[in-house]
Amino acid sequence: MKSNKFLTILFFTLLFFFQQGVVYSLEERVLTEQYFQVEYEIGRQSVWNNSIPLNIYITPHSDFNRVEITFGYGGMTEVRYRGPQFFPVKAGETYNVQARVYPKERGTHHVTINAIAWEYDTNYTSSASANIPVDENLQIIPQTQAYKILNVFKYIFITLIVIGIGIGAYFLTLKNIEKIKKWLEPEY
Repeated sequence: MKSNKFLTILFFTLLFFFQQGVVYSLEERVLTEQYFQVEYEIGRQSVWNNSIPLNIYITPHSDFNRVEITFGYGGMTEVRYRGPQFFPVKAGETYNVQARVYPKERGTHHVTINAIAWEYDTNYTSSASANIPVDENLQIIPQTQAYKILNVFKYIFITLIVIGIGIGAYFLTLKNIEKIKKWLEPEY
């Protein structure tokens, strides 16, 4: 009795998968659902505001009139994209858009990039996910040598600005000391 039940389930399962001569394989399904090739590149982090540039490269496999780029991210991340909301694309051409990731807390920041083609009868979507690890100072792990050097230059620049303001204020005071004394003198 158990073998008949097993054979019946096996028969209907095989019948379902081999309907109309179509074999559903995972590889074939991935290829047919891939409407865009979505790639990303994490750029060099800014030393001024710790923002991380995310360069996104989208290559459509068909022509679409309205494509939208959206981002999915958690509460400890903010993503700012300043490109057009919708734009047309041609098959085979690679389009580059840029967004900036602003981490708010330490940890791994997961950003999902979605390329959506809006059509009148359906929408086509392809996605890519970026994982960006950040330390307690909101800096990418591992830090690049270029980031460390630019950070040193940032502090040298700030120090030179403060020294320049101090020297300028000193010489401005020396030049206008008589006017300042007269202005501070009380009137009787």
